[in-house]
Amino acid sequence: MADIIPAPPIVPGYAYAIQIEVAGEDELFPVGCRLLAEIRRFTYSLLLARLTTENGGIARLSDNTVEVRLTAAQTEQIDGSVILDFVRTDVDPDAYQYVQIRLPVMKAVTRPAA
Repeated sequence: MADIIPAPPIVPGYAYAIQIEVAGEDELFPVGCRLLAEIRRFTYSLLLARLTTENGGIARLSDNTVEVRLTAAQTEQIDGSVILDFVRTDVDPDAYQYVQIRLPVMKAVTRPAA
């Protein structure tokens, strides 16, 4: 079952951050976990950004909440909605977290200064 919750759009050329909270009793993001997420237009498209807890692209906020962070340089190449999901890399084998997010993209009228 999928829950659809409106999210603020990514604006190409500007930094972006969104907090994602997953409901339920399972602790998907325990203390010390390492996470990986890849941003793509669709499942088999080219990689747009690779985010990890190590590179600051994902920040664990609680057992069920993370913040996804994209730099202005990472959003610059995004055009159209994107998807991402989460994998825990601190366990062997890596564990897929069964959370997939689609984020909208909006073109800004005012472009970032060069």
